[in-house]
Amino acid sequence: MWCLELLIPLLLIISDTNCQWNIWLPRDISTMTNSCVVIPCSFMYPSGIRPIRGIHGIWYFGQPYPQLFPPVVFKSLTDVVHESYKGRTKLLGDLNQRNCTLLIGNVGTEHSGRYYFRADIGGANKYSYPDFAELKVLDQPNIDLPEEIVSDESLELTCYAPDNCPDMTPQIQWMYTDYLPDPEFSSEYMEESNTAVISNTLTFTPRPVDNGQLLGCRVYYPNTTLVYERFISLDVKYSPRSVWVNVSSEVMEGSSVMLHCEVDSNPSPTISWMFGDEELLRDTASYISLPMNDVTIKNEGIYTCIGDNGYGFMNTSLYLAVKCKSDRL
Repeated sequence: MWCLELLIPLLLIISDTNCQWNIWLPRDISTMTNSCVVIPCSFMYPSGIRPIRGIHGIWYFGQPYPQLFPPVVFKSLTDVVHESYKGRTKLLGDLNQRNCTLLIGNVGTEHSGRYYFRADIGGANKYSYPDFAELKVLDQPNIDLPEEIVSDESLELTCYAPDNCPDMTPQIQWMYTDYLPDPEFSSEYMEESNTAVISNTLTFTPRPVDNGQLLGCRVYYPNTTLVYERFISLDVKYSPRSVWVNVSSEVMEGSSVMLHCEVDSNPSPTISWMFGDEELLRDTASYISLPMNDVTIKNEGIYTCIGDNGYGFMNTSLYLAVKCKSDRL
């Protein structure tokens, strides 16, 4: 929160005293359930104020203003906190050094939300900082999936886990990768605004046969029982790779026949039955049949089934021979 005097000098003038009530803490931070999280925090107060009996502080959940009775997360003067934070919180920073860093242990998903700090310098010099750190408590790792997975195009899948609990560094491993063609793995550590994330990227080139296969990401903390898993099913897009039709056949004039066509592709194709340049039937499905009743010699010829799903097309033809009734005489 910067001094508005510096940002908008012509529109708003506020006192130097208010301008110095500043705080720094990460806007977003995450951790895994049942682990812990450290919220780094430092604050400033007007230089003209002299603490009377040291600096005290309160961490609130959800709201920064005491008159709204938000849950107390930590209070330096007493150990009276909200029931859901009893025995879970500890101030790691020294308030007299303007360090308000907070540790929350054994976190659950119910602890996800906004955390606010209030400084008590003494007397009437108390201030609730409006800036907050938003905590996200995850019960499974995040997997970064592209919008589309296409066969024969290199694919990167990245699994993320937060690393904001001291002395507990998560490990990441991919599961069910044995069937993949030449998978490669790479790890990375990223830190920004004193919050950290560990990632592991799986790189491979998917094939049509990989469509529907299961992959999993496993995050665990060594020397603990904490394990988190997430599974995905691969939706591999591929052009038609086979078009099956009846074998060429001979039918008697005046009889009926059914021509079948099945296309293997993802997504399902638009299938067209063609007789020369004439389209006889068109539908979006993986399997369609073309019924023909009371066939005549005019129906004899080459029939072609075409499958097209936007990623490519394929066709297969058959020859339908029509035998005249007089041929039986």
